[in-house]
Amino acid sequence: MKTRLNQYGFSVVEAVIAVIVLAVVGFGGYVVYQSRQADNTKSSTSQQTATEDSPTVDSAADLDKVDATLDQTDPDGSNTNDLEQLDSQLDEF
Repeated sequence: MKTRLNQYGFSVVEAVIAVIVLAVVGFGGYVVYQSRQADNTKSSTSQQTATEDSPTVDSAADLDKVDATLDQTDPDGSNTNDLEQLDSQLDEF
């Protein structure tokens, strides 16, 4: 086979190299994507459990329960600043 001086196009070797490079880049992107998805799933699961465990305050009655609980946990009354702040927030509610 004679080679011409001005040949154009890809050879088979160049095409195989291009396909291999694209495959490596694609595989790397897939691995990164999967690891990010796994991280997002873990963080959303931990956020859901934290939200499910935390109580919600929907009314003044709920705040009264919180106030009673705080009174039980501080029987000597040493945290009067906290109670005063809670009372002021209850009044605003």
